[in-house]
Amino acid sequence: MKNRGFTLIELMIVVVIVGILCGLVISIINVSSIRRKANETVLKSNLSRVCLAWMVCKVSPKDTASIACDTESKLNAVLPTTPQNSVYTFNNNRWEGTIDTCTYACNEINGAIMQAGDCVLPN
Repeated sequence: MKNRGFTLIELMIVVVIVGILCGLVISIINVSSIRRKANETVLKSNLSRVCLAWMVCKVSPKDTASIACDTESKLNAVLPTTPQNSVYTFNNNRWEGTIDTCTYACNEINGAIMQAGDCVLPN
C-alpha cells in the first residue's frame, strides 16, 4: 500500500512560495508610508484647532499685553502633544506644525492649513 503524505521537499517548496508571497504583500503595503501619512493627518487636524484658537484670540477683546496670541497662555489653550515627534510653534507671525521633515502652517486669513516649504520624505 502506498503512503499518501507529502514529502519534505514538497513542504519546503510550499513554505518558500508562501514566504515570497508574504514578502511581496508587505512591500506593497509599505506600513511606514501609511503611518507617516496618518501622523501628518493628525498633525494637520491638531494644527487646524490651534489655528481656530489663534483666530478667536485675535478677534477677542484683550489687553495690549496679550495682543500677539503667540503662546499657549495667550491662546488660552494647551498645544497638542500628538502625534509623536511633532512640534507646534509660532514662527513668521503664524502657527506652524512640524513632523519629521514636513512643516504645515496656518493661513492667517481663513485658517486653512497649507504646506510650508518642501517635505523631504524618507524612502
